[in-house]
Amino acid sequence: MTTTALSADQVGSDRLTTISMISEVIRDVAVLKRDLLRDLSCDVPAGAITVLSIVQREGPVRVGEVADRLGIDLSVASRHATTLEGRGLVQRRLCELDRRAHEVLVTEHGRDVLSTARADIARRLEATLGAWSAPDLRSLAQALSRLRADLSPALGTSGELSRGSAASLDAPAGSPDLRLAADSADSSAESETP
Repeated sequence: MTTTALSADQVGSDRLTTISMISEVIRDVAVLKRDLLRDLSCDVPAGAITVLSIVQREGPVRVGEVADRLGIDLSVASRHATTLEGRGLVQRRLCELDRRAHEVLVTEHGRDVLSTARADIARRLEATLGAWSAPDLRSLAQALSRLRADLSPALGTSGELSRGSAASLDAPAGSPDLRLAADSADSSAESETP
């Protein structure tokens, strides 16, 4: 049996084709994720849900810190915080460290809405991925976590999104991590008017 070695050009071309396919899948997943967040039963804009999730995990936190964490403009984060405050999901208070600034924290109602949103997402993902084996799901989660960790510095993000495991957002075990919605907040938050 004869084996033919691939030329460097063929290997490079195959690698570029694969990277192009990965890029398309990332774009498609971002669109699917945005749609998933838009269809939640809690009737809160997708970008605002993402902000609420960050505030729950990091709070009390300044809106500027939320904007930095999500890589969105301060005005966008501020609009979402105002929407969340108007719905009773967060409250603003004077910052204890800097009395000139305000910070936001999640209310009990906000925690309930996040819990409902996470349960909605978990049900939808389970319905979609129900046929996947546990090893396949673990492999996907590990590959996505590695991709997220490797892309964070390359994209100039703070790296905070790669912190912790994919299931850690103060959510119950098995709940989806709304942190994964962060990049949809960047694309959909600016187009949404809260």
